This record gives sequence, C-alpha cells and structure tokens, in this order.
Amino acid sequence: MADFDLAVTAEALRLFGPARLPQAPRELGGYELHAGSLEATRVLLAVLKLSCGDLARLEHYVRQATLDFRDVLYWAREALTPNLSPTAWARGV
Repeated sequence: MADFDLAVTAEALRLFGPARLPQAPRELGGYELHAGSLEATRVLLAVLKLSCGDLARLEHYVRQATLDFRDVLYWAREALTPNLSPTAWARGV
C-alpha cells in the first residue's frame, strides 16, 4: 500500500481484506494528493468508515472529500451513511 499513515493502512486492510487491499490506495491517493495537509489522515479514516468496505462508496467519498473534507468528517462523526442503491452510487449521487 502507498505511504499512508499506519492507522489508514490498518483500517483499509480491515475493511477491504488482503485480496482487495491493492485497489483501495488508488482511490485514497486521490484525496491525499489533493489534501496535502495534516488533516489528511483524519479525512482518509472518515472516508474509509463511510465506505463500509465498498470500492464504489470509497470512490464516492474521496470525491466528496476533495469538494469539502468537512462534509466527510461530519458524516463519519454522525454516522450518516446514505442507504442508496448501487445504481445511485454509480451515478455519483
């Protein structure tokens, strides 16, 4: 996995397992490159929490974090994970 904080790597492994772990850094790296701040670890952990181990959700929340990371932090803190269909996630809702 890329050079992520140990906590981020551990959480990604827990959620995605060893078989799907190589796919997660590609998505997470999109935010880390965008953020470049000390908040990146906190935001990435929130993104992972909201993804629930689903790569489509991971991609969605990384995109949301690049728009406004505060939204992702709020959603994760309040445990707000919209129950949308896979089709809605694919459309980027």
